[in-house]
Amino acid sequence: MMIGAHNLPSTNVREVPAPGETLQQNEQPYNVEQLQAEFHVLSPRETYHELCHRSQCRPISTVALMFSPNIGQWNVTTNLDFSHSYIGPRGVRPVVEICKRLPALKSFNCANNYLTNDSVYYIMRMAIHHPALEHLELSGNAFISWTGGNFLVELSLRNNNIKEICILETAVPLEVSETIFKNTRRNCALAYQASGLPPKATSHPTAIHLRAMKRFFMDMQKDGTVHRSMLAEGYKERLRILGQEHSIASCSDTFFEEFCNRVPMEWIPWEAFVITVKLDGAVYDEEMVKNLRRVFLEFNVMPLLGVEGFVMVRDLAAVYTRLYGMRPTQEVMDDTYGVLGLDDTMTLHWDEFLVVLSSSVVRNNKYSMHLDLTPSNHSRSMLHF
Repeated sequence: MMIGAHNLPSTNVREVPAPGETLQQNEQPYNVEQLQAEFHVLSPRETYHELCHRSQCRPISTVALMFSPNIGQWNVTTNLDFSHSYIGPRGVRPVVEICKRLPALKSFNCANNYLTNDSVYYIMRMAIHHPALEHLELSGNAFISWTGGNFLVELSLRNNNIKEICILETAVPLEVSETIFKNTRRNCALAYQASGLPPKATSHPTAIHLRAMKRFFMDMQKDGTVHRSMLAEGYKERLRILGQEHSIASCSDTFFEEFCNRVPMEWIPWEAFVITVKLDGAVYDEEMVKNLRRVFLEFNVMPLLGVEGFVMVRDLAAVYTRLYGMRPTQEVMDDTYGVLGLDDTMTLHWDEFLVVLSSSVVRNNKYSMHLDLTPSNHSRSMLHF
């Protein structure tokens, strides 16, 4: 169903700010209910067709199927992924317009669509006032540069709901991408603190064993370290915790000597102790741990607590992207969640975060080669969260 052509607005008016014009001068907030009312006799799917007509572009059938065919069902769409449906810089206009009418939309993925800085401006104008949008994926759009990056800086500052903006493989300068990342991390921390929710730790057996090992370490430590010879005692304690005490007798003195020599330092911190004792076959890598600690602090939703704070499990995909400069596969995420039986409602303290991410590095060596990126200098990523 099409609305009469006499109601169509001009399509030749340039909405992107002219040189010297500020975003505030050009910006006009929108009212979701009023925008919905304009198409009260159309379904969201029909509305998409009408908006394409107004923008003088052809509707895309696969995109149309993402919207409800039922009149009034504006609240059912929570995720839009156009990364496999080319809409391009022209087709993004009607998509952005319908997004203004979808108040439950949380995730907008327009990766690999040849978007331009102007495209980012239209997206920003929608997202800056959107009541629910949290995640924006614009990776793989090589034409997005400094100008588009600064539109995203504005978005991350003005809408505190925006928790993740990912722009891998774009031309946004690193300093701009880092500003966006910091803004989105601030938004995440503020949102969590405003929720008043307490941390929710996993009760997985491996997590319980980890806490027992931490108590064992704390009883032995002096100034936060133990002598590396205590790795042998730690290994024995781990077998006791696992109910395998009978296996201790089969370990020779030579085995324990070689086990203790895995760590080059004479006095070792908790991180070296737990990685060496708990992760079979793992060798302590100080640089890896430094990088993991850095990213833990970046994603810490209680930043004033430092390493005593915690991160949200639902942020782990963003953590991977921050560490490795690439999105993790579903297989990697399933493995990661499986280490401690995690779900998205949980939180991770530093000890758990360390074991989960270290375990993943051991199993997924193709990612570990990127751990020295601080941050990635070949791809730009603003993350969440």
